[in-house]
Amino acid sequence: MLSKSRLCSLSRRADFLDLKSNGQSFHVNAWLLVNLRTTTSDRIRCGWTIPKQIGKAVLRNRFRRWGREYLRKWAVGQSCSLDMNLIFKRRGEGFYKSVSHEEFDEAMEKMVAKLERYFK
Repeated sequence: MLSKSRLCSLSRRADFLDLKSNGQSFHVNAWLLVNLRTTTSDRIRCGWTIPKQIGKAVLRNRFRRWGREYLRKWAVGQSCSLDMNLIFKRRGEGFYKSVSHEEFDEAMEKMVAKLERYFK
């Protein structure tokens, strides 16, 4: 039997607003901010705030895809339950086009390290 992924999408506007007002936030680096809150749902729900100023839909979807890929692998070994929203900040034109997959993974590793410190 296949196990279902612990990673789910955060999609309701009310959930995003609740995270912003009642959750904790931290900066991962100069271009990524994370809002998060612990829950009792026994899963990790993740939402993405990627404004159109970042770039075209292809680029925005690439960051979502890379992030989901990374978080799915990370969520397998985790026992925590949380909601989080990854917010990509506006940067200069062309900045996000130059972000490589390795740079993105480094930012995600830094975020995960901060999350793990938060839960200990």
